[in-house]
Amino acid sequence: MAAAERKNAAWREVVEAVRQERADRLLTQEISWSPDGTVELVLTREFMVPDDAGVYLIHDLRGVLYVGQSRKLRQRFVQHDRLRRNRLLHLAMSRPVGIMRFSWRLVADEEERSAFERELVATLQPVCNRQLLDTPLI
Repeated sequence: MAAAERKNAAWREVVEAVRQERADRLLTQEISWSPDGTVELVLTREFMVPDDAGVYLIHDLRGVLYVGQSRKLRQRFVQHDRLRRNRLLHLAMSRPVGIMRFSWRLVADEEERSAFERELVATLQPVCNRQLLDTPLI
């Protein structure tokens, strides 16, 4: 039993170190983000979203749940309501805490868009992004 207890204690230390590292990164890294727009994530607001290319966040009072990019933000806004490909995001959207919002920044260049999306995902670590689904949620 002593070996199992040592293993559990070692695992708890690893988990705590990962938590601390994530918290340090989130709280100390500067994020260059000011949205070009924000709307409540309900289909009646679709006309308020531009049909341009950009990077977007889906968020509520829990924080940023998902970061994505699209060549057509309005179309992607509608798809998030109709398509259920991302199980965690669908679950989060069906049980919002406060108002679920869709915020975006217009970024026309595809390489810049991809780089900005990667930067936001790495910094914010949204729990519903597929890139993070293979890692334990700590």
